[in-house]
Amino acid sequence: MNDVNILELFLALDLQEHMVGYSSVRDDKEIAPEYQAKLTDIPLLAERYPSIEVLAGASPDLYLAGWNYGMTEDSGLTPETLAPLGINTYAITESCIRIMDREQVSLEDTFTDLRNLGRIFAVEEQAEALIEQYRAELAEITETVGPVDEPLRVFVYDSGEDTPLTAARFATPNAMIEAAGGTNIFNDVDSSWTQVNWEDVVDRNPEYIVIIDYGQLNAQGKIDFLKAQPELADVDAIQNDHFVVLTYAEATPGPRNVARTRTLAEAFYPENFQGSDSADTSNTVTATTYPLTIENCDTTITYDEPPTRIVSMNDDSTLILLALGLQDKIAGIGYATSAAIPPEYDTAYNELNVLAEGAYPALEEVVAVEPDFIYASLRSAYGDEAAGDRESLQDFGINTYLGTEYCQEDNEVTIDIIYTDIRNIGQIFDVSAQAEALVASMQSDIAEVQQQIESVEEPLRIFFYDSGEESPFTAGGSGMAGELIELAGGENIFDDIADEYGETNWELVVERNPEFIVIADYGTTTADEKRDFLLNYAPLRDVIAIQEERFVTVPLRHLIAGLNNPKAVRTMAEAFYPEAFGSAGTTTLTSVNRQPSDP
Repeated sequence: MNDVNILELFLALDLQEHMVGYSSVRDDKEIAPEYQAKLTDIPLLAERYPSIEVLAGASPDLYLAGWNYGMTEDSGLTPETLAPLGINTYAITESCIRIMDREQVSLEDTFTDLRNLGRIFAVEEQAEALIEQYRAELAEITETVGPVDEPLRVFVYDSGEDTPLTAARFATPNAMIEAAGGTNIFNDVDSSWTQVNWEDVVDRNPEYIVIIDYGQLNAQGKIDFLKAQPELADVDAIQNDHFVVLTYAEATPGPRNVARTRTLAEAFYPENFQGSDSADTSNTVTATTYPLTIENCDTTITYDEPPTRIVSMNDDSTLILLALGLQDKIAGIGYATSAAIPPEYDTAYNELNVLAEGAYPALEEVVAVEPDFIYASLRSAYGDEAAGDRESLQDFGINTYLGTEYCQEDNEVTIDIIYTDIRNIGQIFDVSAQAEALVASMQSDIAEVQQQIESVEEPLRIFFYDSGEESPFTAGGSGMAGELIELAGGENIFDDIADEYGETNWELVVERNPEFIVIADYGTTTADEKRDFLLNYAPLRDVIAIQEERFVTVPLRHLIAGLNNPKAVRTMAEAFYPEAFGSAGTTTLTSVNRQPSDP
């Protein structure tokens, strides 16, 4: 199949076993984390469109694509050319406007594709369940927005400088904007994606601009371009810094459309979503105004301009910088292990200057690369055995930032702290558009999991096993691990421990009788060795989780505040409640190394 949105549509129905290959997936068209594991053994046939020879070489009996989404006369990939090769075709409904007349695009088009795929592959029940879920989410969005006397005027900016490429009435963003209570200013153009002129944009005066984040110029670059155009200076959206960012996969027909419709609605009408559990009223992207003052972990720093040379002290902080497109500003990285780095960032990560592998760089090594900013996700990065404390570094003219997880003295850690970090870094470097897109993606991933498990009436009792044989080291009630267990629908049996982590005793484990055990995978003792110890430790023999061998393994790096947190939530939720995800058994992720523990 061709293109990330179509691929995700297929994987949403758990049809990966039927795949022999896929194409047109690259760095600016990233696959959502929940689908990446499903593609482990499936080859990428081409980063763009496959040739007919490459496609035929994979011996498929069905090619799933769309007109201009992998099927074109020019490429030679059409139903007529593929049929003699024994390859049937399915074109997504939204794309049919390119070969026939049809009604205005609707989000129902994607539901039609889901239903058709369900019928083709005999998973109709699963398809209908997804459709019902998406319709319920849309109904909630519509109800929350309420009656709109005059919908907000919205312009979709895809690309183009001399002439802008935009979404017209037959493109998916048009349907999303309408469902979110807006109106596409080019809704009167009978086309899908089309070129217009800047004079019409000015004349129609959009109140919001939706940026499509893909291609050579990233979202922030597109925003900067628009704001630099004199002819757009009086446009309402430009004057008010009203931008919303959608990725390619969110703006094309697929399983992300409904969640991102909510993102649009929350940006258009934030007051209507106040108090909503999943509301994020910060989707309006504002350019940073300097001087900027950021308070972080009792340290207040004022920035007169964006830093230009960064040292990142942990892989978790490095990943955030890469995801925000800041790799060109990274002068060096410390404690490099690649433990937290997903495959899609491998290339960028491997090009970075490593100051210390598996350890923190000394102050001399840090100063040698002349940084003006240090970012660390763990408190130990600012210890005496590393680069030194933040105050001393500031004396060297080096500003610093510490992950908010390690600022919390008396308060419980929540998932919101990583959103705070991403937004703060976005502000500091004037890349708030990318930051908001990143936050929205994480929120959507977690919301999707919680939607799957919303029928759970009584959370399973969970024991988090970090390490220890004489006395177990476990997650307490004020750390990220406990928060992620709760987001995954579990109840941490030691949430009464005041700290993030703490020692307990085996008698209490037995007394609290966990129904599931989460094993933190790190260090020299493997997850399998930890599991074997627990299974063979006689005092635990009557514990439900031991009797039924109910374990799930999660890399420790996914349990530290960072971009990998949604993966941990999904991993645990799928293990705790497999029936909610249409599967059985437990999920295990790859083992990683732990960095020095933090107090």
